[in-house]
Amino acid sequence: MIIGVKHNMEVAHRLTSLPGKCQQIHGHSMKVELELRVAYVDKGGLARNYEDGILDFSEVKRSFRAYIDTEFDHHLLLNQDDPWAASMYSPDLPSGEDMPLQRLPGLRVFPGDPTVENIAFWIADHCKTIFKTNTKVRVDETPTNFVIAEAVYGVA
Repeated sequence: MIIGVKHNMEVAHRLTSLPGKCQQIHGHSMKVELELRVAYVDKGGLARNYEDGILDFSEVKRSFRAYIDTEFDHHLLLNQDDPWAASMYSPDLPSGEDMPLQRLPGLRVFPGDPTVENIAFWIADHCKTIFKTNTKVRVDETPTNFVIAEAVYGVA
């Protein structure tokens, strides 16, 4: 059995690894679909994860959508090695719990180019950890292009 949740996000990003038009800061209206593999359904009809925890549908929706809204939606996503990230983000100046000082509101810095492939993987990897089950994430970058990433629970 699979539990599924959909959400959308508006992101700006820039890719630095490959030459071309995507080196320019640009945006996408992305659709994100999460699938959680249910380990089993108990006698009461509740979905369980691989650690026998309940996959409460309302909590899954709330947590997943909050993560997307906090980390991706209406943010500028940059590679940590992007020169723009270095000039707008200061990891040497602590500002709260593991959160470096940001000089550009909405900037999110990642360990690699924020390609749709990486975005799908980062979301899938986060969700497998939070929900303790195998995950599949589909990210539609445009109405005609998408990526599907899978993350197996218990595998780093």
